[in-house]
Amino acid sequence: MFETLFGTGQGSGASPGAWLTLTVILLNAIDKEIPDDRMPFLDPITKKPHSLLADAFVDDTILGKSDRGDLSYEDLIGRLQLIAQIWERLLSYLGGALNLSKCFYYVLYLKWPSSLPVLRSTSLEDPTIVLTSGSSTSVSTTTRLDSKTASRTLGV
Repeated sequence: MFETLFGTGQGSGASPGAWLTLTVILLNAIDKEIPDDRMPFLDPITKKPHSLLADAFVDDTILGKSDRGDLSYEDLIGRLQLIAQIWERLLSYLGGALNLSKCFYYVLYLKWPSSLPVLRSTSLEDPTIVLTSGSSTSVSTTTRLDSKTASRTLGV
């Protein structure tokens, strides 16, 4: 009898190298698919600019998007949904999957009513991020966490 195995197995010495290779391929692929949505950063010491779209530690991945205020809140949520769905598809193509029940997102959307920024408060009418998984057409609503809610992920 043939049983499908997923990955190299818990504790395998080959796992770190296999995951690194896969992660590099996935991160390069999403960079090519979404070249304009990188988050900018500035090194506080050297002042050298840097940008990224995603970061990963083991099998936890963080995707992000920055905007200079050009997008409406609804358009920002739509863009975040597109980025997350592309990531899900890349994982699915390579035999992986997101555990949608563990996925969540934050939105820090600033309004500038005067010279000081104000964090937009959430509303029940706000659009949400919904994702499909693999070849399924059913959608799952992703949990939005309030900006004051902490979360813990593997390696953090």
